[in-house]
Amino acid sequence: MGELESKPFQTACKRKYPMDEADDQAAALCSLWESYLRDSCWKPFKTIRVAFRQQPKITIDEGDEKLKKLKDEFGDEVYNAVTTALLESKEYNSHHSVETAEKEKIKMKALWKEDGVLKELWLLSRVNWLLLNML
Repeated sequence: MGELESKPFQTACKRKYPMDEADDQAAALCSLWESYLRDSCWKPFKTIRVAFRQQPKITIDEGDEKLKKLKDEFGDEVYNAVTTALLESKEYNSHHSVETAEKEKIKMKALWKEDGVLKELWLLSRVNWLLLNML
């Protein structure tokens, strides 16, 4: 999930480079794109709003310079491998962030309940103190 397949890189590099260089070039290119995928500053996505859907649809920005250069140099197969990994990674991270948000919401509810209990205990202790001082 979100992993980059190396086979399309090998196929593309075998077409572009001599056989003795192809495997090394494919490994280097695949490694380079894995580092791009891990780069949190690079966001090659665009959001499309559809009228009848509540949530916007996130797609690959085909105008992204890195992706355009990749597609022009190495073809559709490599481009598709990268975009598939990007979308899988984005989908996984969005599900992960929803789960994290839900956990935070549950924690906040628990803190509010604890806060209410503490206030109640404080009030009871205050009432008890007042009653004892009145005697």
